[in-house]
Amino acid sequence: MQRYLQGQKLEHGPDARVLLAVLQMRTTGNWEASWATIQNILKEDPIEPVYSQIDVAVDDEASTAPEKALGWSDERYAILLDRTKADMKGVSPSLTSCMLRAG
Repeated sequence: MQRYLQGQKLEHGPDARVLLAVLQMRTTGNWEASWATIQNILKEDPIEPVYSQIDVAVDDEASTAPEKALGWSDERYAILLDRTKADMKGVSPSLTSCMLRAG
């Protein structure tokens, strides 16, 4: 999977990153190992199809490490806010909706 993500043709890149994040979580038993992958998804990929999975990651972390989950929520909101500012003309309503839910 990592070899695929390093390649030039990434038509399935977003799906591969979500799968990678889930596999990282399953390997370690928590979402901390996959947070860097989730950050990449938030910065670069279509958000709408995977947003509920990102919510689950933050909520799961909140049950064991509330302060870390709060930090992740703040990061998620900041990334999405930056992304909407960068793409203001082409921002989809669903990206705005994800940003508002994150806040």
